Amino acid sequence: MIDIDINGIIDFAIKEEIRFQKIYSDAAKRTENNALLTMLNDLSAMEKSHEEKLKAFKNGEVGEIGKVQIQDLKLSDYLSDKEIDDTSNIQDIIVYAMKSEKNANELYTRLSNLVNTDQEKKLFLSLANEELGHKNRLEKMYEDNFMPEN
Repeated sequence: MIDIDINGIIDFAIKEEIRFQKIYSDAAKRTENNALLTMLNDLSAMEKSHEEKLKAFKNGEVGEIGKVQIQDLKLSDYLSDKEIDDTSNIQDIIVYAMKSEKNANELYTRLSNLVNTDQEKKLFLSLANEELGHKNRLEKMYEDNFMPEN
């Protein structure tokens, strides 16, 4: 196995989770749609729970690790990547978030293959699965709010 700095990896992951808490919180402030507002606040809270899970793991605490497998809906695979800024609308933010959740899923999956212990592997696979669940929620929200019915 490759000698890796697990604390450095966890610190990076924590920073990303914090960044997405802010993205979701900021996006929630831009919408008047109650369903979108609730979902964005929920996603921010879920990213906070990931931050806490990573911090606890770094401190030697191994909590409950989820085992439910999530199916990838792949809707965002067909949408264009776009960076967001202060002028981005809620649709742009949701697309960005879907793509970012996909990237987070892929990152955690790759990390699970680099780590040295079963506990580290389980942690990263659990987080990968949770990020895929976030992507699913966002894709369903996007479909419900921004895609015309056939």
